[in-house]
Amino acid sequence: MTTPYDVVRYRSFPYPATHPDRLELLGHLFGMRPAAPPVSRVLEIGCASGGNLLPMAEMYPGARFVGMDLAASAIADGNDVVRELGLANVELVHADIRDLDEGWGAFDYIICHGVYSWVPDVVKAKLLDACAALLAPHGIALVSHNVKPGWFLRAMARETMRYHVAGIDDPATKVAEARKFIDFLARNTNIDGYREALIRQRDVIVPSADWYLYHDHLAATNDGCWFWEMADELRARGLAYLGDPHIPLMMPDLTPEAAAALADVTDVIRAEQYQDILTCRSFRMTAMCRAGERLDRRLTRPKLQGLSLSTSAAWPADADLDAEGAVTFRTLIGAWAEMSYPPTKRALRKLRQASPAWLPFAELCSTDEADPVALDLLVCLAAGVVLAWLRPPLFVTTVGERPAATPLARLQARRGEPVTNRRHESVNLDDAARAALVLCDGTRARAELPVDVVAKLAAGALLVE
Repeated sequence: MTTPYDVVRYRSFPYPATHPDRLELLGHLFGMRPAAPPVSRVLEIGCASGGNLLPMAEMYPGARFVGMDLAASAIADGNDVVRELGLANVELVHADIRDLDEGWGAFDYIICHGVYSWVPDVVKAKLLDACAALLAPHGIALVSHNVKPGWFLRAMARETMRYHVAGIDDPATKVAEARKFIDFLARNTNIDGYREALIRQRDVIVPSADWYLYHDHLAATNDGCWFWEMADELRARGLAYLGDPHIPLMMPDLTPEAAAALADVTDVIRAEQYQDILTCRSFRMTAMCRAGERLDRRLTRPKLQGLSLSTSAAWPADADLDAEGAVTFRTLIGAWAEMSYPPTKRALRKLRQASPAWLPFAELCSTDEADPVALDLLVCLAAGVVLAWLRPPLFVTTVGERPAATPLARLQARRGEPVTNRRHESVNLDDAARAALVLCDGTRARAELPVDVVAKLAAGALLVE
């Protein structure tokens, strides 16, 4: 059976929020004790060619990874990489979601990203059935999906483009015509509100890659649901909403009036549904667990103090981090937090200096400063200024005597592809960095390599020795 994904290949990338480390952290913050990722069993439903799963398998050789996808060509491509790297702990299977049953075994982590909203309702139901059947007792599953009300705006753009390209069979022509049409609409409608909505969608759609536009916006099936509807589907299967691996999205920036109104809403599902309505959210990554888990959603100091933290935040050049007074810390993607307590500001400075690595909380401040610093860093975590992990990083940030990158990163660099680093991020390299990375196999002395280029690789979490 040939699928649209065999006709137009879907590029497969790492998605940091889907990594078992991130799901374990979410469970930890909310009172769970999920399996440690280095020794866990992980299933990815809709793994494509393994761009998300294979870096996990390489990172944790003591864990077991299974990926499945309906596109035979994608599975074949992924298995070529598995064989070339000699990965013995991963299996990529050509299968239908409707093939999933108890015979696949139990999994500590189940990942399904970019699938649910793009399959018919009967397959949606089977996907959630599989999560309920295959999830280990203290496991965590993650299913991403479109949500209303933001989905209404995306659906408007999608349906107008699909109308315009109906009858066009050639994928390249279909994509080109769809892109031209949404640009035409955004430039020529003069209805207030409608015009702004079209411009917003146009600015997302037009720059997107052809393969993404073809599969994401022009697919035969692509819909959205209300968050409360997804929560009901989970409840009917003995599952429960856990949270979002993008922690700041559970705590959006609302007006004071809206925040005060939601403070009285104690039901988590209702509170998050109202947040979606207020923020016009269009996409969610819904993490779930078994309904019997006793969750504690309070973010407390003890939970943070056992973690390691990192930040990419910068601050004004003239700011004095050792003095009293508010300083704004802002990340590369615009997240920000204002801090006044000098020990907290110094802690953020230490984290920035250590970036892209992360540091244990205990190294950030003295014992008598720990409580107020932890409270401040919880605010930073909720704002997206700080990221957290439960275990030490598996990469180095200084260049060793014989620099080494992972075999997967060297293979990707040799092929001219974006490279996956040990933070499970996709990194685009220039030609010089790509050539240097291929040579970082641990057999060459540092003096034999362009040291300045290799130092940049270390700064991108691309070296393991």
